[in-house]
Amino acid sequence: MQDLQWYPGHMTKARRMMEENKKLVDLVIEILDARIPLSSRNPDIDSLTKGKARIVILAKTDLADPAATKAFLSWFASQGVTPIAVDARQKKSLDRIRDAVKSACREKMERDRTCERKDREQARCHEGKAVDLCHVPAGKGGASCGAPRHPRNPLAKV
Repeated sequence: MQDLQWYPGHMTKARRMMEENKKLVDLVIEILDARIPLSSRNPDIDSLTKGKARIVILAKTDLADPAATKAFLSWFASQGVTPIAVDARQKKSLDRIRDAVKSACREKMERDRTCERKDREQARCHEGKAVDLCHVPAGKGGASCGAPRHPRNPLAKV
């Protein structure tokens, strides 16, 4: 009998790329569905992001049970992660994300402000990367894994 490979090739490639580049990462932002936060997580994220500042965004809170969302926010906070519940349709959600990113990266941003002039110009240009390592099958409450994503970058001016 032939073994089934649960872990598709695109996820293996993304994991390998994250391992190779994790020394360049200062902050990891994990976006989860607030209706199914534990089911919409990739189990590899914890090991891939060990030692990095992390923010977990619970999206679609308008569709989730408020009591369950509050419980998950407390649980994530107890795990040493900064949790944020958002409704993407509200501007205040974007403000909370920006504030959390600034707070999580405050030390690095301060270091960048005090570096030498030559380095300062490079330091002002912070780079972010979005990686899709979801494991929720398309049509089961998650997006199509591996699909290219080109969202507007709301954190570009952090």
